[in-house]
Amino acid sequence: MKQKIAVIGALTALGRAVLDGLSEQGFAIGDIYALDNRHNDGIQIPFQSGFLEVEKLDIFDFGQVRLAFLCTPSILSEYIDKVIGSGAYLIDCVGLYVEDHPCIIPSLNFEDCHRHRVILNPTSLTVTLAQVLSPIQEQFPVRSASATVLLSAGEFGGPAVQALIDQARSLYTREQPVQGPFRKMQAFNLIPEVYPLLVRQTTRQIKSLLHFPMTVATCLTPIFQGECYSLTLTTRCKCSTEQLEQIFLKSDICRMVVEGQTDSVITTQDSAYTDYIYLTHLSVVPYQANTYHLWVVCDSLRHGAVANAVRIAEHLLS
Repeated sequence: MKQKIAVIGALTALGRAVLDGLSEQGFAIGDIYALDNRHNDGIQIPFQSGFLEVEKLDIFDFGQVRLAFLCTPSILSEYIDKVIGSGAYLIDCVGLYVEDHPCIIPSLNFEDCHRHRVILNPTSLTVTLAQVLSPIQEQFPVRSASATVLLSAGEFGGPAVQALIDQARSLYTREQPVQGPFRKMQAFNLIPEVYPLLVRQTTRQIKSLLHFPMTVATCLTPIFQGECYSLTLTTRCKCSTEQLEQIFLKSDICRMVVEGQTDSVITTQDSAYTDYIYLTHLSVVPYQANTYHLWVVCDSLRHGAVANAVRIAEHLLS
């Protein structure tokens, strides 16, 4: 049975991150095709101890692969039709297909994978929140939850990273700052931004996966990597913070940082390049019945978008 994988949009930041994730999980150079619709011949991407040569998307034969990652939204429907028509699975990592296709987190609902050829990889925010909230939901059903999300400006791609560096330097050199992709000066600034698509997808996906309502607010922060979430949840029955801590102390994905036992100040820098979700400052919200607050810190691109997509691929190919 063919086990080969195609990465569509291999030259994007997400495409390269997916390739890194596949490399870490032991996929060999001969198993992977790096595809892009940019007409640049001979481009090579480091992969394990060698290189992958980027192939042209418009002439690629998808009959060679069993599944493909979609890592760029700027893709013509004819290429998607070729993937699906070849009998391969398509893992949508950019939210191009948000209706009528299952949103998959393998630890929660992998059984839905084989019913569809197009599989929606949830937003990185959904993946993180679902894996924090689902173990609570199993023991103390959640009535509702809300999150204030501090988004990393650097995760909006290479131009955002460079603009952030230039803006920070301009504060000291008094040069004219480069605006880049930001609406306002982003360096050392917090900008309340509403990302309707991200918020809409995340709240709908949490409702579909965990069956309770979720609200999300977003703020863009001047950091290069990682995200923090201020998470508040209300359960249907009373529980103690000790009981919630015990749930996460047994988790393979979430790491509960208990105050007094270790350094309880976890930052996005601490979470960079790790697959763990760090939980800190768990507390009871006063004057609100069965309501709790905690901070969530993670490398959202790596843990969310990439790690979940690679796990889906591993299950489909197993």
